[in-house]
Amino acid sequence: MKDELIDQMERVQREHFWFRARAIILLRLMRPWLKPELRVLDAGCGTGLLLAGLPKGLTLAGLDISARALDHAVRRLPDADLRQGALPQAMPFGPGSQDLVLLTDVLEHIPDDAGTLRVLHDVLKPGGRLLLTVPALPFLWTRHDEEHGHQRRYTRAQLEERLLEAGFVVEKLSYYNCLLLPLVLGVRAMKKLTGRDGDDMELPAPPLNTLLFQLFALERFWLPWAGFPVGVSLMAVARRRG
Repeated sequence: MKDELIDQMERVQREHFWFRARAIILLRLMRPWLKPELRVLDAGCGTGLLLAGLPKGLTLAGLDISARALDHAVRRLPDADLRQGALPQAMPFGPGSQDLVLLTDVLEHIPDDAGTLRVLHDVLKPGGRLLLTVPALPFLWTRHDEEHGHQRRYTRAQLEERLLEAGFVVEKLSYYNCLLLPLVLGVRAMKKLTGRDGDDMELPAPPLNTLLFQLFALERFWLPWAGFPVGVSLMAVARRRG
């Protein structure tokens, strides 16, 4: 991702409904696993916002290709083990070194997604888990995907196939960001009709930002127990065999 986009995300992500709601949803999913001294690696940690929201007592590590992103992350997480590297070819953490790996909206940026998942499978200890999110539904592709360096958007079947090929046991696989899908479809259709394909990461007006956050964050009450048949994004929990 370009440095200017990283700086933009650092400015807006603490308030933007999408980042805030995603963090709350993922934290609810992770809650049963977050025991003291659990070793957690955020692969593609960006500016470190997700790691910074985890409970105290965990052993935190982060990996990112961008030195600019890591500069932000170091200020936010001075005690975390933050390293520069790239997936899949430059993984600086050793095999079996992590209990939990987070890969949140990263895999779509990487040309070799299959190789990346194999590397992350190996970095987990036996029984360790991967929590993964990606953008979904190829027909939602817009200029936003191109500007943010996306290689693809996934279907459920495609993501499941990649995880199984990498050796994972898939514990949960679901679309999410379902409640806002009608709005996303309408907005993207309007942008294509008008030719105004603007930046989805612009901060909405405060009342709208609050409303969208409240709607999206409602999914935290449903996703731990069930799934959604369709959505703007996909999430998966996958485990390395013990």
